[in-house]
Formats: sequence, structure tokens, C-alpha cells
Amino acid sequence: MAPHYPAAYDLWLFARVASTHGDYRIQVQLQNVGGDVVWQGGPQEDWSMPNPMGTYDLKLQLLPVFPCPSKYDLVLLANGDEVARQSFETQLAVETPAEDCSR
Repeated sequence: MAPHYPAAYDLWLFARVASTHGDYRIQVQLQNVGGDVVWQGGPQEDWSMPNPMGTYDLKLQLLPVFPCPSKYDLVLLANGDEVARQSFETQLAVETPAEDCSR
């Protein structure tokens, strides 16, 4: 919940990754209900995950900006391929007329 939009939220993302072998460009996208990317971020450097038998814990601190209260997907990508997706909804902290954010 936020009192106004656009709103930035301090978020932590955790993902345990397995079956990897090599270096990966990690990216996180915030997508609206139409699938458009409204924010993206991630580490500047590639993550090295050389052991396909091991597991790796990705812990990222993010500050995504939500354009308006709506439903969104937070999407984790490795080398451009989607590896995880979480849907959620943001809301206004006070009652005000809803803005159309489907664009």
C-alpha cells in the first residue's frame, strides 16, 4: 500500500538456483498486466555459478517504481530467459478514484 503513485518500494528478492553452469546476467523485471516492462533492475556484473551440482542463493535488494495501483508480475531472468515469476497487487493506502493502469 502506498499513499500516492508512482511509488518506489524497497524489496528484497531471494531465489535458490540449481542446475547452473557458467556466468549469468541476472535481471529482474516488473511487468504490468499487459506484459509490458515498467521497471527493470539487477546486479551490474554477471553472477558466476559454475557448479551444476551445487545451489546458489541470489539475494538482491531492489527499488522498483510502481506507476499506479494495479496487478504486477515480478519476473526473474537469467541470460534473458525467465526462471521465476511472482504475481501480486499494489493498492492505495486511502480511498481515491482508481486510475487506469492497463496501458
